[in-house]
Amino acid sequence: HLINIRKISGKIKKILIIAGTHDIKDIYFYCLNSVLKNKKKNNIFFIKTHPKNKFYIQDDKNIKKIERINGKSFNKILVSSTSTISYDLKILNKKFDIFKPDYKSSW
Repeated sequence: HLINIRKISGKIKKILIIAGTHDIKDIYFYCLNSVLKNKKKNNIFFIKTHPKNKFYIQDDKNIKKIERINGKSFNKILVSSTSTISYDLKILNKKFDIFKPDYKSSW
């Protein structure tokens, strides 16, 4: 399996976010704001950037940049609305949600 999805056990939630080529800043600041708002800090965001993207992500306790996702387990997967990997996940029957910021137009 490419990615394992586990049911939420315990209080820590591992969330994988697969970024597209052009929305890494939106995704990073979404994660940062989520961590700052959540006082319990029980979400850990793992951000998989597009290979061509050179955006610097400061790893900390709750936000981490990862290069490879093979064999790792996550409680939730968010895929950028600009990423084409959602097609592959659908073929593999993996559950995922689309990351689409509120301010982006839906038309």
